[in-house]
Parts: sequence; C-alpha cells; structure tokens
Amino acid sequence: MLRIALEEVEVRFRRKSLFPPLSYQFESGNTYALTGPNGSGKTTLLRVIAGQKRPDAGHITWSDSLHELEPENWHTHLAWAGPYLEFPQDLQLQDLIRLHFWFKSPLPGISISEIPALLDLKLHLDKKVKLFSSGMMHRLKTGLTLLTDSKVLLLDEPTANMDTHNRDRILELIRTYTQQRLVIIASNMAEEYAGVQHIIRIS
Repeated sequence: MLRIALEEVEVRFRRKSLFPPLSYQFESGNTYALTGPNGSGKTTLLRVIAGQKRPDAGHITWSDSLHELEPENWHTHLAWAGPYLEFPQDLQLQDLIRLHFWFKSPLPGISISEIPALLDLKLHLDKKVKLFSSGMMHRLKTGLTLLTDSKVLLLDEPTANMDTHNRDRILELIRTYTQQRLVIIASNMAEEYAGVQHIIRIS
C-alpha cells in the first residue's frame, strides 16, 4: 500500500493562490481525476505531488505500509506522462524504448519487444522521434508510462492530440494496465476519466 497525503497544500502564482488549500489522501488501488478549467493548476498540482515543485504552503508526504518515504526517492515509484515532457529527438523509436527501459522496468508479463505493437507503432521502429506527429508523440509518452512497472502513474491529458482510433487504444490501455496502482489523471475530457473512482475539481 502506498499513500500520498496532502495537507493544506497551496500553490501561488504572482501572489495569488491557484486553488484553495487542499488536503487529500491518494492510495494504491484507486484512480483519481483532477478536473478544472485551463489555468486552474492541475498540472502544477501534479508537479507538487511528484515532488518536482515545492508547495507555497502546506506539505506533502509519501508513505508505504512501513514508513514515510524520503522526497528524493519518490521518483523511483513514479511514472509520468504529459504533453510538455520531452524525449531525445534524434533517437529512433527502438532506441528510445530501450533507453526508457534501461532506467525503468516494464510491467510483469510484458516484454520490451512487444511494446511497439501494443502502441500501434511497430511500423515506425527506425523512425527518429523528431519526425513523429504530435499525436504519435503523446501516444508514445502515455503508452510507455502505462507499461512501466511503477506504483504511481500521473497522466496529464493522456489522449491529447490523438485521433479517435488512437484515443480509444490509449483509453483501453488505461483500463487494462492501471489495476492495483495509484493513478491520477489530470483532464478536462470526461472520456479520459470515465470510470474513475474519485474526482477532485480544481478551481
């Protein structure tokens, strides 16, 4: 069991709070959606949860069933996908996948060799990532995150820039590979968080 606890967390921009002080507990085996209008602070809150940004007030803790985890170790339990995250652009797809799984492990039962087919990218193994369309790029980011053996998944607009076919493929991967993990989805699109157990509106 992994738990992330926020206590009166507040983030400010130009001295103005992005959202009211937030207290909440996220736990393994549950899915959560952060919703709210553009600029409400959803992505910023994900960064705070991941330990990439300090809150301006309040504090956040990660803990397992035995003890509290040190902030410098949070990333070892985490995989994250968002439209703004960048890959090395000059790598071919097959080399990028190998690089990703040099630092992380794939989910049990999934081999690295079958990942391109799962993401419908098998025909692009030799293509450099910089030549990918925005939809292909985000499909790769979200797909690699979902297929990484991490206890916590942060998905920011997981189907952004995708056509209907690939959006459906990624949504199916979300339904299939998020069981028993702690999943937080930041989105304004209801279909991206359909079936999510807990919805937190940021305003």
